[in-house]
Amino acid sequence: MQNKILYLLLGLVAVILLVRASVFTVSEGQLAIKSTGGEIVDSNFQPGLHFRIPLVNEVSRFDKRIITQLYPAERFLTREQEQLNVDFYVKWRIQNLRRYYESTGGTEEVANARLGETIKDSIKSVVTQRNLQQVITAERAEFTDAMMKNARPAAEQLGVELVDVRITKIDLPQQVRDSVFDRMRATFKAQAAKLRAAPGRADSRPGRCVGERGVREVVFEERRILQLLPQHAVVPGFDRHAGRSPGHRSRQRLLQVFQQAASAAAEIGIGK
Repeated sequence: MQNKILYLLLGLVAVILLVRASVFTVSEGQLAIKSTGGEIVDSNFQPGLHFRIPLVNEVSRFDKRIITQLYPAERFLTREQEQLNVDFYVKWRIQNLRRYYESTGGTEEVANARLGETIKDSIKSVVTQRNLQQVITAERAEFTDAMMKNARPAAEQLGVELVDVRITKIDLPQQVRDSVFDRMRATFKAQAAKLRAAPGRADSRPGRCVGERGVREVVFEERRILQLLPQHAVVPGFDRHAGRSPGHRSRQRLLQVFQQAASAAAEIGIGK
C-alpha cells in the first residue's frame, strides 16, 4: 500500500514536471522564438501561454521595448582634416525577429556592436562633408536626419528599427585645442603690435586705450556671432545632457570661450 502511494506521488511529480517543461509564457514586453537544433520553428507568439516539446524545442525570449546604447567618444575628420571627438547614443528596437536572430544570434551585445559600427560610418560620412564651423553650428535635426538616412538600410539588415541617433558631445582633441589657442595668441599678438604702431593714442599710458579697444572689439564680435548662431548649435566641449536648454547652454558655452579669448588678449599685452 505504501509503495502504491509512493509510486502515485512520483508519477504526479513527473506529470507536473512534464507539464511545466511543455509550456512557456510570453509577456507583453517580450518577443519569443521557438527553435529546434538552432533552426527557427516559430517566431510569431502573442502574449500568453504557449506549448513546446520538452527536450526538443528551445525557447528564446527578447525585449521588444526600445533599447538605448551609449558609445564612447570616437575621432572623426572634417572636410578640412580637423579632428573631432564625438560622443553619441543610439535608440533601437527589434523589428524583424527572425532576421534579428539569424544576423546576431539573438545576442544584444552583438547587435549593439554592429549598430555602433554602422552609426560610426554614418557620422563619418556626415562630418567629412562639412568643415569645422559647419559641424559646430549644424542644427540637431539636420545631423540626425543625415545620420538616420545613411544608417537605416544597414539597421534593417540586422532586423532592427533605428528609433533615434543623437550626438551628445562634440569636442576637439587636446592637441588640437592647444594648437587653436596658440594660433589665437599669435593673432592677438599681431593685432597688438599693429595697434601699438598706430599714431595717436587717447591715453598717455602705453597701450591703455588700444588694449581697452581691443577687448571691446572681442566682446562685440562675441555678441555678433551669438546672434548668428542657431538656437540648437552644437559647441565643442559642450555636453547637451547637462544643465539647461540646448540653445541657451550652447550660447553660454560660446560666451565663455570668447570671454577667455578676451582675457588672453589682455594677458599677452593688448590690455596692458
